[in-house]
Amino acid sequence: MPITPTSGRRVWGLLVCLTLITSLGPLSTIAQVAEPPVVVATNQIVAGVYPPQQWFAAAHIQGLNAASGKQISLGGLWFNVNEPLDNMIHMLEEVWSAGATPFVNIHVDAYPAEIVAGAMDVYITTLGNAVGQYLSKGGGRSLLLTPMPEMNGDWVVYGMDPMNFKEAFRHFVSVASRSGASGRVRWVFAPNGWSTPPHRMVDY
Repeated sequence: MPITPTSGRRVWGLLVCLTLITSLGPLSTIAQVAEPPVVVATNQIVAGVYPPQQWFAAAHIQGLNAASGKQISLGGLWFNVNEPLDNMIHMLEEVWSAGATPFVNIHVDAYPAEIVAGAMDVYITTLGNAVGQYLSKGGGRSLLLTPMPEMNGDWVVYGMDPMNFKEAFRHFVSVASRSGASGRVRWVFAPNGWSTPPHRMVDY
């Protein structure tokens, strides 16, 4: 059974990301943001946690499981797209070994137009290779990948450019998929809970 999430911005953000991709049933909007309604799942909520030390994620997740008598379903990770391949595989395995599915946010230090032009392809390819090697170990391994999260904010390099972001997202998925990130992979659209004007969440 999924554990009821504790307080914390990143745990809440992880749940919000999942509700955005499950899409069953309406949710009211925050009036001052003027966003369109968001559809969320009403039959099940999957709970996750971001371990404070990703390198030792298994111990943290197992400790929460033992303390609660429940099973954490998702282990949140933050990768820079240029993370070394072996590091990525290690952190994915840490989460999986604790009985959770990795939920990976991928930060890219580039503007969307640069990503579309292929400036980050070498790094995206390495990430795809890491995912492919992780999946190839079998045992039902799977994961969720979130390229360029919080793109609707002005605090990330790739933010505030909806038109190019959409193309950059497609390009990222295409390159990573060809490099090994295919099969038991779910791609996640993960905006921040509110958008920096003048753009809205729907624009992305």
